[in-house]
Amino acid sequence: MRLKKKLKFFSYLYPVRVQIFESEVSGCLEIFWENGKKVLNGPHSNYSFGRLHQVFASGFRHFKPYWEEIHEVLILGYGGGSISELLKKQRGFNGNITAVELDPVIREIAETHFPEALAGVELHIQDASRFLESTARGYDLIVVDLFIDDQVPAQFGQEAFIKSLQTHLNRGGMLIHNFMFVQLQERQRVMDLYRENFERVDFMELFGSNTLVWACKG
Repeated sequence: MRLKKKLKFFSYLYPVRVQIFESEVSGCLEIFWENGKKVLNGPHSNYSFGRLHQVFASGFRHFKPYWEEIHEVLILGYGGGSISELLKKQRGFNGNITAVELDPVIREIAETHFPEALAGVELHIQDASRFLESTARGYDLIVVDLFIDDQVPAQFGQEAFIKSLQTHLNRGGMLIHNFMFVQLQERQRVMDLYRENFERVDFMELFGSNTLVWACKG
């Protein structure tokens, strides 16, 4: 406990690295203390509890989900658990959270370093597309954060995947999909696909790097 307090104190002065993990899926993953809290970083981006945490906190404030009508949540791309912590601690959500994460090393990290965020979460170690193919369940809120480091794998910006998301979103449900677009043409292409498959679509840009696509069914 004394060491933890020291690390937390010094993290306000500079990032303090705690542990390094090597993953065949994600490459080098590192746990740091930064500004008084633990974060999970990939080679070129924050995976959980740093900038990513701010991205989704801003998204929830901006898009204002009807929390009292949300009972089933699906998180595609669990990471260390930023989104589940936001739902439970900041939004008081006590419904069912199902999460999908491709990388088993990240599950190990979540269990070791972020157990509170993981508590009560039904976590599947599986490819997101295959998970959607394997279930008929519907969800009131779907949050998509599918990255390998700072890149969204190409299939998660294609029409087949977006149609699958639409199929699994309950009537009246909301979806938030995190992207990092390099070109405006790519953002427009994805937005057009969303508008073809959802009744209402919007987006917001954050920190000069992230774009949250918002979609509502019905």
